[in-house]
Amino acid sequence: MGRFSWLAAPKSTRFYGSISERDHFHAAAARFVGSFPARARLLDIGTGYRRWRQGVVNVDLRLYPETDVVADAHQLPFADGVFDGVILQGVLAYLADPKDCAAEVARVLKPRGRVYADENFFYPDDPWDADLGLAQKWRFTAAGFAALFAGAGFEEESSGPAMGPASAFVLALRWILALLLSLGSMRLFKGAWHVTGWVVFPLKYLDLLLFERMALARFAAGNCFYHGKKRSNSSPRGGSPAG
Repeated sequence: MGRFSWLAAPKSTRFYGSISERDHFHAAAARFVGSFPARARLLDIGTGYRRWRQGVVNVDLRLYPETDVVADAHQLPFADGVFDGVILQGVLAYLADPKDCAAEVARVLKPRGRVYADENFFYPDDPWDADLGLAQKWRFTAAGFAALFAGAGFEEESSGPAMGPASAFVLALRWILALLLSLGSMRLFKGAWHVTGWVVFPLKYLDLLLFERMALARFAAGNCFYHGKKRSNSSPRGGSPAG
């Protein structure tokens, strides 16, 4: 990594990744993963091309190069109480029923096991999801996360913005500029999206320099995170699938 790597320009035309994923969006998740010892058993649901570290079990609905298990987040193929931590990064928005997933996460976690989730809040939709056969259905505030996971038997440890209001503003501004330049053409939009990303991305660093220090920033966060712990008296639902 070079001396000025934090100024890296957008790396692709992917919707959120090209603006914020590289250095800002992953910070809360990275802290969560790093808080576990190397021997801990971690489950990452909806991984895509991501692998946090060796020893993490990667689950996705599709087979990607880093996928260990192909499975549905609503019905995980693991026994009860086998994991120390579960990661749900940018997954819940795509699910038919996030409550079912939260219940499954509680089931496969050990007593006092921990969960990390983040999801979009003040954030545009992704026009390329349709090309992958995907569709975003939900948005979450920190309070929404708390309600979802409390119902599954978790107590909150921390929550807040995973991507701040400046990054959300950059995405909105990028959308407006790309729409104006594309004149309604999807082909032109993709090119305009890439070009405008190079122009507006420095504004996201207002989050790092200013807004991350403001408690009010959570009310206009581009993305919110939740970190919770399974209550010791929580009981897993249903039976115990073969793990």
